[in-house]
Amino acid sequence: MGTRYIYIASDTDRWDNLAYDFFGDAAKVKPLMDANPDIPPTQMFLTAGQRIVVPVLPVSEATETQETTVKAPWK
Repeated sequence: MGTRYIYIASDTDRWDNLAYDFFGDAAKVKPLMDANPDIPPTQMFLTAGQRIVVPVLPVSEATETQETTVKAPWK
């Protein structure tokens, strides 16, 4: 397991917003969801106070830009 951090969610946090905040790309929700298997991927808003594991992406993955048509599971 690589380096990771813990983020405490607020009541307005969503997976895509956190992916943008942490990785600079709202489409990179998969690493966040994979690191938090106990949270349903269809849960639109995270619960305030919920502990979110934030993995540190490898440099190649963090800087890689890809086009995608994948939407968040709740959309």
